[in-house]
Amino acid sequence: MAAEYDHEIRGGHLFGYGTYYLLTKEAISTPEAIYNTALLLGWSHGCPIARELCDPANRDYGPQRMVKRYREVNAWFCRLSQIAQRENLYLHYLLTHPVTRRVGEPIGKCEKESVPPSHQRQIAPMTTIWGYATPRVVIEVERLKSVREWERTQRVYELALEQVKEAHSPLELLVSTSKAALLQGVRAVDILKHTLAVEVLTTENCSQTYIHLAQFLERTVPNLMSDYLGLGFEERKSLGIAEIPSR
Repeated sequence: MAAEYDHEIRGGHLFGYGTYYLLTKEAISTPEAIYNTALLLGWSHGCPIARELCDPANRDYGPQRMVKRYREVNAWFCRLSQIAQRENLYLHYLLTHPVTRRVGEPIGKCEKESVPPSHQRQIAPMTTIWGYATPRVVIEVERLKSVREWERTQRVYELALEQVKEAHSPLELLVSTSKAALLQGVRAVDILKHTLAVEVLTTENCSQTYIHLAQFLERTVPNLMSDYLGLGFEERKSLGIAEIPSR
């Protein structure tokens, strides 16, 4: 079994590209199948702590909840990538390629069994903060109940299309999507818990990217950062929102 962890591909899918999200009912018909499916979805998602989150004993998450979550986020990452492939090829290239780790920023929290060898030297597309957060922010817009379902679906697609067409970088895509979500009526805390997720900072140790992201947000969406600053330390901690590194 240990030899499996020497490979970059599992179940036909690269780590952290989001390409696995279409499932049949038969594939998840037993507790064991649900758990194994959750782990494969987590691999495709690029989750460095998939076993911890998918553990049946994990009362906050567990395999059934993680199957649903990985599926919807992977699917939206692929939709965004497909839009970029049609509308913004340079952005598509950046979205779908890993990022080399910075000197002095080695990997953070991870499970050996949940990551490939390349995880030591690079951050997979969906493991970057923009790959992790942008689909989640779009999903927050999708969950708004202010309009009828078919109108909401069309609105979300148009929002994603507009941001992808205009963005010059994946980080700009995340920031512009966060701003658009705020204008659509998504609560600031529901954006911040993804855009400045403590989980990615903890697992990827990407401090400089978070500093740059916070500065970008402050320039572009100052009211969002005002809400961030208005949250106390304990409140940010409970929401899973990171403390911006000082260096």
